[in-house]
Amino acid sequence: MKKTHQLRRIKAKKSYSSMELANLLGVHVQTVRTWASNGLAPLSSEVHRPLFLGQTVKSYLSQQQNARKVKLQAGEFYCLRCRKAVTPALVTEVDRHVLIGKQKDSILLTAHCPQCDCPVNKFSSRISTTQKGKYATNA
Repeated sequence: MKKTHQLRRIKAKKSYSSMELANLLGVHVQTVRTWASNGLAPLSSEVHRPLFLGQTVKSYLSQQQNARKVKLQAGEFYCLRCRKAVTPALVTEVDRHVLIGKQKDSILLTAHCPQCDCPVNKFSSRISTTQKGKYATNA
């Protein structure tokens, strides 16, 4: 199941039922109910079928999405198995022979995670070979 939702579909000043939110975001109704039990606040907790304000739903889902993001520093890779940023010892650069814009070559940086030995990849760019002496690799 996808973890990101199209938040632009949600109108901030409109109230939604669980079924409406599920149809709007393409998730199951039980997913919306799970969000409610995990902290999504309804407009009124006294009713049997709660309504959710669009702005509340947007802020809740954006907080959930931002909590999963990992900021990478220079030289770091994201390991899908460990789900964290790692700094590998040996990085291999693979030239893809694809230009990005006018002067940047697309490269693929590959390495292995030091904790779990899982392969990690990162796309990057490099100034083209005609100006390679002037610029360093942008990784």
